Amino acid sequence: MQGNPFDPRIFDGNGSAGVVRPPFIGRFTPINSRYEFRLINTHIVYGGLKDGVLQKTTEDDEAQDDGEDTKLPVVEARRGEFQTLIEKVFTTYSTKVYDETGHDRNARYLVPYTFMLGDYNLNLSSAKGVSSIKAVLGKDMEEIVPKRNRNMKIVTVNDALTTLKGKPRDTEKQQLLKLDPVMEHHMANNYDHFSYDANLFKKHQVAPPEIGAILAFEKYQDTDDESKFDIYRQRI
Repeated sequence: MQGNPFDPRIFDGNGSAGVVRPPFIGRFTPINSRYEFRLINTHIVYGGLKDGVLQKTTEDDEAQDDGEDTKLPVVEARRGEFQTLIEKVFTTYSTKVYDETGHDRNARYLVPYTFMLGDYNLNLSSAKGVSSIKAVLGKDMEEIVPKRNRNMKIVTVNDALTTLKGKPRDTEKQQLLKLDPVMEHHMANNYDHFSYDANLFKKHQVAPPEIGAILAFEKYQDTDDESKFDIYRQRI
């Protein structure tokens, strides 16, 4: 391998700044265009912080979460990460001019349509529970004006349920749930979101993006022993 290794990390809080998993950014410029897409991928912490140390949780613990978190360390950790991602990461990298050579005059004229996306481990304010963004921030997640850039209006979308509930530990409840055909009863939270600057879209007369959820488990069929939701969880 020639050249110097490159670590594409764009922000490293080392946990102390409230970001346990550093985000990454991808930039895509269509040929013969004057704009680019920037995708900031993130995964907000699920467990809480105790004395500055992340408290690990198991996949089974996360599957059981129904959005009713009341543990203060968990709420504080999620709130801190979300605020850092909006105020420090999104505002910085959605306006940054990339000109590696120092001579690319076109770089400053590219319109950067930026999306932060991923598992926020926070419901929108339309959902119940302390883990909703309205409860932890005291404001709606759907519309935030960052302190660092008052010209922005960052909106967060997708309130479709995207996480599956884990199997109940009680055998009787397992049987009842297996016989339940209503999809919503098998879903837990709307944790997966997209955030973007609505003012930028409005300024350039670009329609807001369409959103939705892909229900991948629908390709599976219930069996005598397991439901399609259980089969899908095992597959992933």
